[in-house]
Amino acid sequence: MTKSLNHPEHRAGRASSQWLRYAICVALWPTLAWGQGNKAPWEEYDKLIQGRGKVVALTADLFGDSVDLASGALSFSATDASVPGNQGGLSVAVSRSFSVGNRKGYGPNELAFADWDIELPRLTGVFAASTGWGSPCTHQGNGQPPLIQQPAFFYPHEYWQGNRMILPGRGAQDMMVANGTVPATPSTGGPYPWLTADLTFFSCLPNQKNAGGEGFLALTSDGTKYWFDWQAQLLEPTLEKTTAGGSSASGNVTYLGRRQVSLYASRVEDRFGNWVSYTYTNAATAPVRLTRIDASDGRALTLEYNAAGHIAKVNEGARSWVYEYSRPGGVSTSLSAVVLPDGSRWTLDMAALANATILYEQSTRPEDLVRSCGDPGIVVGPGDLSATLTHPAGARGVFTVGVQRMGRSNVPMVCSNYSTPNNNPNDDVAYYALAYDGFALKKKQLSGPGVTAAEWNYAYGAQISFAPGTGPVCTSGDCGQPRCTSDSCAGTSTTIMQGPESSWTRYTFGNSYRYNEGKLLKIERGSSASAIARTETFRYAWALPGQQFAAPLGSTQQPRGDGFSSEYRRPEIGRTVSQDGVNFDRQVATVDAFARPTQTTRSSSLGFSRTDLNEYYDDTARWVLGQGKRQINQNTGLVVSQVDYHAASALPADVRVSSLASTVSPTL
Repeated sequence: MTKSLNHPEHRAGRASSQWLRYAICVALWPTLAWGQGNKAPWEEYDKLIQGRGKVVALTADLFGDSVDLASGALSFSATDASVPGNQGGLSVAVSRSFSVGNRKGYGPNELAFADWDIELPRLTGVFAASTGWGSPCTHQGNGQPPLIQQPAFFYPHEYWQGNRMILPGRGAQDMMVANGTVPATPSTGGPYPWLTADLTFFSCLPNQKNAGGEGFLALTSDGTKYWFDWQAQLLEPTLEKTTAGGSSASGNVTYLGRRQVSLYASRVEDRFGNWVSYTYTNAATAPVRLTRIDASDGRALTLEYNAAGHIAKVNEGARSWVYEYSRPGGVSTSLSAVVLPDGSRWTLDMAALANATILYEQSTRPEDLVRSCGDPGIVVGPGDLSATLTHPAGARGVFTVGVQRMGRSNVPMVCSNYSTPNNNPNDDVAYYALAYDGFALKKKQLSGPGVTAAEWNYAYGAQISFAPGTGPVCTSGDCGQPRCTSDSCAGTSTTIMQGPESSWTRYTFGNSYRYNEGKLLKIERGSSASAIARTETFRYAWALPGQQFAAPLGSTQQPRGDGFSSEYRRPEIGRTVSQDGVNFDRQVATVDAFARPTQTTRSSSLGFSRTDLNEYYDDTARWVLGQGKRQINQNTGLVVSQVDYHAASALPADVRVSSLASTVSPTL
């Protein structure tokens, strides 16, 4: 019997004795316990395709709660200490975040606030424990970490999900290897071997401050620079796979220890020379330990730690924020309270979410089928889990999550580890991730003094399918090409929110592989599915051959996931709002090389229409992009607005605005 890894590097027909297998061999199935510490490849599909939807703050978000409406992924953020200054967007603040996810295989809560992370500018990725940050800044077109042998081979696409840049308040973005197809690059500095979808470019620093290897110097499109050169690490679940021995019964399990490695910013500087610096004291292989934040205008914050390595206090002058911890059930440490300088406090009961683990049905006999290439398995636990947060003013929020299967449609079926003959589906792995199980928000409840009691309920649905006519193996050609490139075959996912006072909203997202995945397509509002009062639909310029944005901006270097959403520009080119029998439409006729609208027509079914032309000011030397330069109303020829900029600073020098106003709809 032969096994095929069946991905672009390993085609069907190669004997399995030459390669390595992903899953546990049949002989070991009776002893498996998939609720234990190590992770199999199919338990990481969520890291490849989760989190491309629209992230919004939930209604009445006094608890800092946000949800990815496409997946239901719940997160929280809070800024405790913040020192205002006069340096524009450069903040001196201590913020924390909590993300709900599958905690299988993770050790004790080792984040800066135990189960809450400290929000700092950083680059992050999952690498082999032996390499530290394994993705080179300087490269020759390949930014992947190395192939690891221990003793089996672990390929980068198996243990690594790509690199991401995280900026507080701006979210996370995939880092991509630049391929020269961007509309422009900074005209100073460089070279720039990496970039993100929002045209942040990275040049290379010769050294990291506390580890070997290069650092990264990021330049965002508002002219701000970030020095990413301080390394820190967190434990990541060990990955296991099976070496092929000619038959599944003779395979041997091999393990790869991994770390989540981050490069934190030691300095941030805006285009005017204002700066903020960060002081750390951790070793490169330890969790981050920030001790001080300083700004060029004199602002400062200091941080103190307890014996367990968690933040105990943040100080600003005579003011202090104190952090209290507990160990509910004697399991893992959790942040339980934040005491503010005035003595009021946040109370947090997040332990159930901090230790949430998805459990799958286990097989007891080799012939038991509990999963397959497209099915991660039968979920047997946990049930719904809840967390409670109490605001200093007394308001109480209860958030309930449950396991939800999500995924994509029209995904090419390429099954690694597929056997011929007599395939055992239990060890098959989808090379292009199809479906995953994650924790999704199901209910939010708000109560307490000074607030009106309210409840929101969420329900999810998704079309999940392999592309017709594909699989289970790939024998030739590029098997990763999309099979559906039109709305007629594209799949969708939906999220329904039932809110207070009989409010009802349905969000529809595209989920078709390398076509419309991750895009918001429609929002419907009303009191029920049969009583919709307002519908908003969105149209996009798809990244199709022969079209304006057919070429990618770069490559995430991880072909198995949904990096397509970052690699290709798919700008919104139309939006229609239908309400009370009237349609309001916004249509973009042309966009520039940066995918910005240059000619836009707003109209309504009542007969009103206007067309505007837009020009932008881009300073490539300072890398300040997208400032409005001039808007002309095409119907009248009048200049609606015009801004002249100082050549030395890219700041507005003169602003002129006419009285010509929109006659269609301010919402468009």
